[in-house]
Amino acid sequence: MNTKRPKRYKKEELSMIKNAILKRLSEDGSRTPHKIAELTGYSYKVVKPIYDKLIEDNIVKIKALINPYSEVANKKIVIFHFYKVTGGAEKIETAAKLIAQEDFIEEAHSIVGEWDLLVKFRVSDFDEYNELLNKKIWDLLFRADITNSRGMVTVHSYKDEAKYEIPMD
Repeated sequence: MNTKRPKRYKKEELSMIKNAILKRLSEDGSRTPHKIAELTGYSYKVVKPIYDKLIEDNIVKIKALINPYSEVANKKIVIFHFYKVTGGAEKIETAAKLIAQEDFIEEAHSIVGEWDLLVKFRVSDFDEYNELLNKKIWDLLFRADITNSRGMVTVHSYKDEAKYEIPMD
């Protein structure tokens, strides 16, 4: 169990983060918290609650959410990874929760059969895939106690649609 406490920001730091979020939204109002985190250099876990608070306080107003996957629209290559976790259901759940926290992960499922977890994410090209493997995925596998993995790349998607609700005023 991770006992590391989350960093607490001072009022001035929170104000700087809020201003960075507002600046990125003023440049492009359709930016998601994931994209804002990427552009500002702050983690998604830092950006998301402040972004939500800006909406709650009516500082930022969302008229309609057209496509929550717009930031991955140019990421056409869908990757599926299958993971094997040793240690039973508790270890699988712990690994799944750790994996699901990663910004680049689109979906994470526990499954029955030869593999324990199925993970889906997208990349624009194989250079991006290699970069993810080297910079994030191998470290993630180590932290999540993954003992075996297999990656599969889609050649063609016959049905790939996001199901979501469009919030309206």
